[in-house]
Amino acid sequence: MKHLLSSLALLSLVPLSVSAQVTFGTPFTVIQNPPGAGVTAPTLRDDELELFFESSGDIWRATRTSSDIPFLNATRVEELSTANSVEENPFLSTDSLRIYFTRRNSVTRVREIFRAARASTTSPFGAAVSQGPTGGPPFVGTLGSVIGDEKKVYLEIIRPVPPGSGTPLTEQSDIACATRSDVSQKFGPWKLLEGMNTLDVERSPFVSRDDRALIYSRVGPLSGLPGILFFSFRADPSEPFPNGDPALGVNAPNTSNDDPFWIFPGARLYFRRGTTLWAANRTIDAAYHLAAVQGIRGRTVSFPVMATTDEEDVIRFDFRLFFDSRFLTWSDLALAPALGGQVLDAILEGPGRLAVSILGERPLEPGPTPRDVIHIRFKALSNAPVGGQATFRFSNDPRINLLNVPRPADGSIQFLASPRPATSMLRLR
Repeated sequence: MKHLLSSLALLSLVPLSVSAQVTFGTPFTVIQNPPGAGVTAPTLRDDELELFFESSGDIWRATRTSSDIPFLNATRVEELSTANSVEENPFLSTDSLRIYFTRRNSVTRVREIFRAARASTTSPFGAAVSQGPTGGPPFVGTLGSVIGDEKKVYLEIIRPVPPGSGTPLTEQSDIACATRSDVSQKFGPWKLLEGMNTLDVERSPFVSRDDRALIYSRVGPLSGLPGILFFSFRADPSEPFPNGDPALGVNAPNTSNDDPFWIFPGARLYFRRGTTLWAANRTIDAAYHLAAVQGIRGRTVSFPVMATTDEEDVIRFDFRLFFDSRFLTWSDLALAPALGGQVLDAILEGPGRLAVSILGERPLEPGPTPRDVIHIRFKALSNAPVGGQATFRFSNDPRINLLNVPRPADGSIQFLASPRPATSMLRLR
């Protein structure tokens, strides 16, 4: 586990769990010429070229041509923003063709979730349709995020402080969720999230599309935290989230962070300080490992690509593998059973150069022991020198979770001779 930076001494008030702490580089602002009321509740496409946010009770949109430059010239989304209601907390679906947000009138705190759809990312949204929640206490709070299948929504719920709690507040915010069995239905009643809520204020929940990572902001009064971003991970979405750990690199004394939005699969974090939108690039602790194997000439040999990590959400792998095409031909791929998932791309870009992209179904198991990511199968040609070796080598730009990682040491294959066929034993009479 990474250790908490000494400069964040205020976080010593918070007990740390066994979850790995997520580290980021120096934050930077990412939008020019925002509306006068600033930016709240950012949500972005996966390519980070389109941004939606709330400003003064309306939904706004901004675009850019590269994720390396700021967003420019934000405009109000007319088809979603109404004169008689307050629209807040937008959240895009994974394909960016649906947007969720809340709507209320100006004299009530009770909100309703709405959803609108569009034909493409350049098309306007159609009419918004109510999504609940229904069948339970009124929804007083804010929309956090919707998971990938759009059957669960995470919410911030504002509710009275229980008597005798020892906090000076009369109200507090806690994290809740609501579910539905089909996207054609409305969300059912909200329920508080088990094990995550304290007598502090937990707010602005963001949950990853696979429902395994939770990010939220925690504010005192009991802990004295000003608005610290916490991360919590779970391997199984059916299990409760454990207590979270503060993020490293983005939290600071006397600084309040809110409204986190984590770009899938976790390379960059967007968040709000005051009314300003910030972002920070992640620093990942992960590495590839290439094996040394043996293979018999004329037969198929399986070459494992492995990885290690201290992180709990490593799920995406991209690399180019160079091999000796004089003695090897590529056959196929087999994902490690513990990882599962899908091969997004496997392209033979030229002789002896294979480009591979993988999205796991489950995160790689953390720890110092290299874990299999994928087995790449080759045929060892009959002209391979017996006892000789060929090298497997990565290019200089391998990535894990879309973040650059060091090129590993080369792997190898040693060629063995084919075993002699069994000799028939004949008895002569």
